[in-house]
Amino acid sequence: MKQKAHWLLLVAAVVVFSLAGWTSYAQRDNSAKGSRVVWEYKTIRGDRALTEEQLNDMGAYGWELITFDTGERGSGSYQGIYYFKRPK
Repeated sequence: MKQKAHWLLLVAAVVVFSLAGWTSYAQRDNSAKGSRVVWEYKTIRGDRALTEEQLNDMGAYGWELITFDTGERGSGSYQGIYYFKRPK
């Protein structure tokens, strides 16, 4: 019984140290490359919604829609700003 407890403790320790080593390796691997993503941003103002085709065209050029701000609506008109980003 005592041997079984030691065995389980040993297995648990190996698992914990393996996970700790794996996460520190992953962090070190990213920082070692020195790769830091630099983003480029684009805004599109419109008086009507972009169509699915227009959004797909933006995606084809590498632009990712971040958010949409409805802005102010006056006298029933539609106004908004689309915010996009892509790696520079």
